[in-house]
Amino acid sequence: MKIITISADRKNVNFTGTDFPGSCIIRTRRLHTPSDVFYSTNADGSKGQPAMPNQFPRGTWNVIRTHRPDNPDGDLGPVVVNSDAHQPIEIWALDGQGGYDHPTGKYVEDYGYEIHYDGLASDGGYSVGCQHILSKDDMLAIGTAVESFLANGEQIQVNAL
Repeated sequence: MKIITISADRKNVNFTGTDFPGSCIIRTRRLHTPSDVFYSTNADGSKGQPAMPNQFPRGTWNVIRTHRPDNPDGDLGPVVVNSDAHQPIEIWALDGQGGYDHPTGKYVEDYGYEIHYDGLASDGGYSVGCQHILSKDDMLAIGTAVESFLANGEQIQVNAL
């Protein structure tokens, strides 16, 4: 079994004995336009409830697959590592314009946590929960290794401290 370890401060990802610089700075409710609203991800991958994102959840999770975005030079980079990580996050009510208004006190289980390149320089590198890898080349190295191990039937876990 292979282990991807995400440091407690989310600034380092270790895989196969190599450290890779990372980030998981969560954007906040200061973003109020409808296009900024984050929606949870349901277990089946469908769109969930309007919510406030949290960092990649602590714990041990399984890598379930990788995928290569259509645009390897885009925001997600050349390869994305998908996990089965999930956690409860707070549902938010929306205002009349469709932006954040207030927390409801209710929670929904959020899925869809990934490890991918952070290509959103214009967004300041903010995340909605995914663990970002700061270098596209590093993400390609991680993703290619994960693909190889999965193709050989090896299990890979993510240990988020």
